[in-house]
Amino acid sequence: MLKLLVRDRAVYDEYGARLTDEHFRSASARKAVSALREAGGEASVVAAGDDEKLGALLSSLAVEPLDGEGGPDYALSVWSRLQEFVLKQQSDAMRMQ
Repeated sequence: MLKLLVRDRAVYDEYGARLTDEHFRSASARKAVSALREAGGEASVVAAGDDEKLGALLSSLAVEPLDGEGGPDYALSVWSRLQEFVLKQQSDAMRMQ
């Protein structure tokens, strides 16, 4: 999903506000999404910012190949899959209580 957010502003506009830290396992991905939010979804602003490591991450994601065709249907399928993971984590946590 992060690749899609970085590449396509329409995807960011559609899904950016819905994403939470639970959707991302790595701290670097959570930091990237937070930085994208602060930049209003403008990946180029984050990439050109003071944090070189974060800028390099977003720059590499922008050119890394996608696992699918891209577009709205692909973004929806990635979003749906992320939601499945989040709901499974929540369900597992409830069972453990």
